[in-house]
Amino acid sequence: MNVWVIVVGAISLLFGAYRLRQDLRDFFGAIFVSLGGLIGLGWLIIKFLEWTGKYSIIWPILLSYGGGSLIIIGTIWLLIKNTSVMESKEGRSTAGKLSLVMGVNLIFILVVSIFLYQFRGIDALHHINVILMTILMIDLTFTLLFLCYLLYSLFYQMVPIKEHMNYIIVLGAGIRSEEVTPLLRSRLDKGIRYYKKNNGVKMIVSGGQGPDEPISEAAAMKRYLLSQGIPEHDIIEENQSKTTYENMLFSKKIIEMREGDKDYSVMFTTNNYHVFRAAMYARRAGLKADGVGSPTALYFLPTAMMREFIGILSRQKVLVALICLFWIAVGWYNF
Repeated sequence: MNVWVIVVGAISLLFGAYRLRQDLRDFFGAIFVSLGGLIGLGWLIIKFLEWTGKYSIIWPILLSYGGGSLIIIGTIWLLIKNTSVMESKEGRSTAGKLSLVMGVNLIFILVVSIFLYQFRGIDALHHINVILMTILMIDLTFTLLFLCYLLYSLFYQMVPIKEHMNYIIVLGAGIRSEEVTPLLRSRLDKGIRYYKKNNGVKMIVSGGQGPDEPISEAAAMKRYLLSQGIPEHDIIEENQSKTTYENMLFSKKIIEMREGDKDYSVMFTTNNYHVFRAAMYARRAGLKADGVGSPTALYFLPTAMMREFIGILSRQKVLVALICLFWIAVGWYNF
């Protein structure tokens, strides 16, 4: 591995660590740390292959060719298969096809990479190769960003939070009746677990009423908490929010009205795939709060994580534009 790649990896890791030391919810810090970690992992794998190559020719071949191919093909198959599982359990929806999109995307990356390698240096295909390379590099950049986001999301949930809390915010999720859904119930159950560990804690159930919801999510959550033996005086309804950002912002206003200038500690509960993005919204709302995630069915995770990542990119329009413009400029220069 080129020494400059190692230098870039080290700088990325240190810069990301510096940003995360100030706030673990920093998106760019998360991306830089993950990128540095991936480069370091790549270096270790290469060194391992070099070391094993001194003693056996079989291991490097299996790991670099057979193993790599099996991992890629297996990942593609699982993502495509997951789409049919999602449809059978959750019904047909556009979001439910996101794992199919990722699987097809990996096939595209694989096919285009092979094409560019096989037909490199052919003058008659120069312009086509440059266009394909530009598209491929844009695609690879966003795929790498998604991988970095995925890795840090997993890491963020492993960071321990404070034991004593004054407030627990339970983030709402869509309901179809006056009862909470299994997904929303898992968030509430997670909140109840921490409620029982903290004396004098208040639970804020946060979620407004959508156009297709019979009552507000907050009202449905309060009913569930009461049925689980949580005293009514320990439950606070926030029933105006429509988005995760509003969940955090409106809950913060309620807490500040109750606490004034006093110090307080807050945590929130949501599903595991949503924790890091929700923490980013808490940071944006000026609410110092970390979150814990309740378990999510495995078949739901690929689609959920991709949807979360798309949601983050929708708020990072400048970053998206810069990435696209950079690779287009490189392609134009080589055209």
